[in-house]
Amino acid sequence: MIELVIADDQVLFVDTLKSVIEHRAKDIHITGVAYDGKTALRIIEQTNPDVALLDVKMPYINGLELSQKLYMIRPGVKVIILTTFPDDEFVEQALQHGAAGYLLKNMLSDDLINSIRMVHSGNILISEKVGSVLQQRDHNDCTREKNESFTKTRQELLRQLSRREREVYGLMLQGYSNDEIAEMLFIATQTVKNHIRSIYSKSGFHNRSDIIHLDDS
Repeated sequence: MIELVIADDQVLFVDTLKSVIEHRAKDIHITGVAYDGKTALRIIEQTNPDVALLDVKMPYINGLELSQKLYMIRPGVKVIILTTFPDDEFVEQALQHGAAGYLLKNMLSDDLINSIRMVHSGNILISEKVGSVLQQRDHNDCTREKNESFTKTRQELLRQLSRREREVYGLMLQGYSNDEIAEMLFIATQTVKNHIRSIYSKSGFHNRSDIIHLDDS
């Protein structure tokens, strides 16, 4: 049974989503709902759910701030940011703060339910539209950043990576492909790609060769 907390300041959206999940997903138990970040934090601390579904913009504590807090005090809770904003800055902040998913509210309810299951199983999910925004931004920034002075040692990078990102990076160093890494870690290839995107973001590089050949010192 997957235990889930839903937090969003749109009361009708929360109540509707709660009803849909209760009727269509017998393997998901909603342990609490909240309409602001402060209440969501209290409920999550009390119930310690498997997954927390958070809106970006909520009163008192927004979804990104709450994701960061949970990453520190409840690292076992997998956070999915569910929002109407396909914003590259938001999604990068979410991933850096430990979120396991960044999805848009216009997705089909069955797809959302399956996404909750996949995140619970250890996958990282990013909405296709958000991924396109990130790819375009990365393409636009690539030429500029190649000409900037940027130095980071491998040890400095490793200190910034999550446990799973370190596992992925370690296998990258050994020359394994994305498909091979996915098979070895028992996760989806797209999840591997999302981890690598996060590694690129934290390192400042945009290609596999540069990040593999970081200075070891």
